[in-house]
Amino acid sequence: MISFLVSPLFLPTAVKNRIMYTFTQPEEKGQIQIGDIRLDTSTSARLVSWKEAFQGWTQHPLLGYGVSGYDFVDAQFPRVLVETGILGMVAFLYLLFSILKVTLENLKKLKTPYFQGLAIGFLAGFVGIIVHALGANTFIIVRIMEPFWFFAGIMVVMPAMERQQTEQTETVFVRGKALAPGS
Repeated sequence: MISFLVSPLFLPTAVKNRIMYTFTQPEEKGQIQIGDIRLDTSTSARLVSWKEAFQGWTQHPLLGYGVSGYDFVDAQFPRVLVETGILGMVAFLYLLFSILKVTLENLKKLKTPYFQGLAIGFLAGFVGIIVHALGANTFIIVRIMEPFWFFAGIMVVMPAMERQQTEQTETVFVRGKALAPGS
């Protein structure tokens, strides 16, 4: 929250301008107005699609419409809800929670700075992907998901990788120590 409040101090001008455009776009057809605030056409269209998706979900609440069985929705969470229903949404959220849980548990177990750094980097990227998914279909974009699932798999096996590396280092050290007196 604090970083959000101080972000105007460190964000690039182009990013600040894009954020401000959300609230200062010249008036056009299709914009949503909330009180005195008028949203840009992109944000307005996204909010309209979310509203329509929620209304569509109420027609098929349990299993949804099926993958690609509903109109375009430009946000992952409403899309999952309308396409897979409440059962699919619960499964999706459980999957995300499980990834977070495994990553945090493994981060506590890891002792090597290299492996800790990988886990922290993955965690930061994971949070970024979740935030991105609020306004885009992040989890269906192949160029995002291929590396994400690759690194999610690495997060699962990272403690075993660290143990194996430690055992190999100890074996080399023991062998080196055993060979030293005879040479």
